[in-house]
Amino acid sequence: QTGNANDASISQSAYGNSAAIIQKGSGNKANITQYGTQKTAVVVQKQSHMAIRVTQR
Repeated sequence: QTGNANDASISQSAYGNSAAIIQKGSGNKANITQYGTQKTAVVVQKQSHMAIRVTQR
C-alpha cells in the first residue's frame, strides 16, 4: 500500500489459498475472503477512491 486512507483485509480458511493486494493512491479499499482450497486472488489498485471485494468459497 502506498498513499493515504488505504484499507486492505484478507481472510483465508483451509489450505492452498493465495492472496495478494497492491494499492497505490488514496482512498482505496480492498477485501479478500477465501474459503475452501486452491484459491487464488490478486487485487491491484492504482487509482483513488476504488473499492474491490473478492469472495471465493
